[in-house]
Amino acid sequence: MQNPLAPYLGGPPQISAQSWVIYDCEQRCLLKGRYETLRREVASITKMMTFYTVICIIEEYKIDPKKTLIAVSRMGAQVSGTTADLREGDVLSLYQLFYAMMLPSGNDAAYTLAEYFGEFIRTEKYNYSHSDKVFGNIHLSPFYTHPTIKYFLREMNLNAQRLNMFDTFYDSPHGLRNERNFSTAYDVALLVHECMKIPLFRQVVGTGYTETRSLGNQAAM
Repeated sequence: MQNPLAPYLGGPPQISAQSWVIYDCEQRCLLKGRYETLRREVASITKMMTFYTVICIIEEYKIDPKKTLIAVSRMGAQVSGTTADLREGDVLSLYQLFYAMMLPSGNDAAYTLAEYFGEFIRTEKYNYSHSDKVFGNIHLSPFYTHPTIKYFLREMNLNAQRLNMFDTFYDSPHGLRNERNFSTAYDVALLVHECMKIPLFRQVVGTGYTETRSLGNQAAM
């Protein structure tokens, strides 16, 4: 059997990142790394967990991503940073929003997904339970006090625990600058490994270019 470290015996490739890992997905083990367990803000890498969390929800509740239509709220349209140029009232399918989130790294699309599925989880899983029963004594940031997004964030963090991402905490669905939204290079490798098992995730992130249009605009009606 070939030594999996053979390509790196002469030293790892030149890497400028402060934290990194080389992870063997087949053997599920770390081959090489630098500061791989250092907690750091992960910015838009957060969107991978947003995608993964939505996938978990739609698989559990048998939701069709091409038939599920979502309207963009005013708050969603106003999210700063990288966007998919969504406008208030735009109606897109869940399938379209996956592309809007991952290709241009649309913070607006990530927020829209979190808002929609936060409400979905609140009604379907927690049956409008009082938040004190759901969140306990957790220190709530502005995102965690949002009436619906906090439920989606809770699902993101539950998924992180299930994936053994014990040095990770998600405090936003898109990763805009936030010291409370952090992970490690090693934990990100665990997440990438899981995401790449999902055919739709591979399809979306493997797309070089696509165009899409709103299916309508509720604000104009």
